[in-house]
Amino acid sequence: MLRTAERIVSVFDLQQNPASVIQNARQQPIVVTAEGRPAVYIVGVEAFDGLLERTLELERQEFVANVAVAERQFSTGDYLTLKEAVQAAETRWQAQEQRSE
Repeated sequence: MLRTAERIVSVFDLQQNPASVIQNARQQPIVVTAEGRPAVYIVGVEAFDGLLERTLELERQEFVANVAVAERQFSTGDYLTLKEAVQAAETRWQAQEQRSE
């Protein structure tokens, strides 16, 4: 486990010792600061790949769930035609516009 000082580095520190920062990023994400504010993360390849795989899996699960809902709605006739959906969206948009005025 890296200490906080090893997980937060300035742009200057990164320029001075990039190999050390990269090595630390293989263990945990590193926050690089610019002018004292967080600017970017440096993340190891394995951590990034893991995050990407998890994101894609969550998107796949959400898609499957949405298809199941759509199939249930279609089988019960609980759906809108494209024309009806456009009209409903237009009505909601107009109501929102009126509230914001």
